[in-house]
Amino acid sequence: TFEIFKNQAIRDHGITIFGDGRQTKTFTNIKDICKAFTLIIDEGKTNYNEYNLGGQKLTMMQIAHYIAAEYNVLVKSAEWPKLYKEVDGGSVFFDSSRFDKEFHMSYTFIQLP
Repeated sequence: TFEIFKNQAIRDHGITIFGDGRQTKTFTNIKDICKAFTLIIDEGKTNYNEYNLGGQKLTMMQIAHYIAAEYNVLVKSAEWPKLYKEVDGGSVFFDSSRFDKEFHMSYTFIQLP
């Protein structure tokens, strides 16, 4: 999402979001992903369990405005193209509470404008 909006800002001199932009997703900083792998390796106690890794919950509108501020462009809304609407998963959150508790994980958050 960040890369798509960044490319739009550069190429189109603006960012287009579909619908009202309230779809919310969990975004994990790459540093947190590396930190999680390091914790797992150092602790050595996963016992082949599956874990979700958390992060910051952001709406598409928040991300669009964050990128727009960086590139000094505007954000506009458009109707969902039929194909995009059919494949978009809507809002997606990851419950990382088990991993966070077992590994004492904390996350890096971006500062929104």
